[in-house]
Order: sequence, then C-alpha cells, then structure tokens
Amino acid sequence: MRVIYAAALLAAVSATPAFAQAFNGGNVAVVGGYDHASFGSGSGTSGSGVMYGVGVGWDIRSGNAAFGIQLEAADSTTKNCNFGPCVEAGRDLYAGLRAGGVLPSGKTLLYVLAGYSNARVSIANCCHSDLDGIRAGLGVEHQPGPHWFFGFEGRYTNYEQGFERWQGVGRVGYRF
Repeated sequence: MRVIYAAALLAAVSATPAFAQAFNGGNVAVVGGYDHASFGSGSGTSGSGVMYGVGVGWDIRSGNAAFGIQLEAADSTTKNCNFGPCVEAGRDLYAGLRAGGVLPSGKTLLYVLAGYSNARVSIANCCHSDLDGIRAGLGVEHQPGPHWFFGFEGRYTNYEQGFERWQGVGRVGYRF
C-alpha cells in the first residue's frame, strides 16, 4: 500500500506545472512604434514614421537583477521627400544586451539596453547604404502571468555618416 501512496505522490508532484520565474529564459516578441530619423548631420533632413518588427532574447535572473541578450529585425515607413528624391530609413538589425532590476512586485522590470545596430538607408529608385551604429535606451517590461509580457522602450541610435534615430516602441511577447 505504501508503494501505491508513494507512486501517487510522485505522479502528483511531477504533473504539477512549475511557475516560471518572471524575466528568466527565452522570449519572442513583436515590436512596433514611432520612428524618427535624421538623415545627415546638419542637413535638416529628417522624417518620421512607424517601425515594426520581431525580436528574440534570453534573460537570466539573479535575485532582483536580470541580465539578457536581445536580437531584433525591424523595418520602417520613415522617409523624407521634401528635398528631391525620397530618402528612406529602412530595415534595422540589432544585437545587444540589457540589464535591470525587478521591482518588489516581482512582475515589472526596469532596464537599460545597449548594442550594435545596422540600418539600411535608401534613396528612392537609386541606391542604398548599410550603416553601422550604437544603440542605447531605457525600458520597462511587465509580465502579469507566467508567459505573456508587454513593455515599452525609448531608444536612440547613432549611426555613421551623421544618421541617427529616435524610437519609442512597444513590445508584446511570450516567454518560454
């Protein structure tokens, strides 16, 4: 009889899903928001539009601190057609790190981010350049349950040749 009780207890414990610790493990997210680009230092040429994309990441939580890596591929509708041919800020590839602190609720993370970005800038019907840059930003992420999260980031990227970008983006994702 004890064997049956032990087997039942073992089955119950192993069948109980573990509640994942917030901000720990892999994640995938959709991103979207406001994109403002300045197309040349001192040229006065700038434009605004909408950015959209996908991101993946991996976080490690230690106590009330979280550290992670982020990868993102995005595109944008940002362009300026006021001075001749349209200049467009296109796709943006990003790889970076983030570090932050979990608030006492255990469900909200405040973080800073920094990393490398590569953007494509195009002149309509002509040519394009891929520009390297450095991104920095601040963010907040909230994870109300074991898997889903949402957040907001404010970020600035400074590229070569005087190109720069300011973005305010929202993120909605799933943590696994």
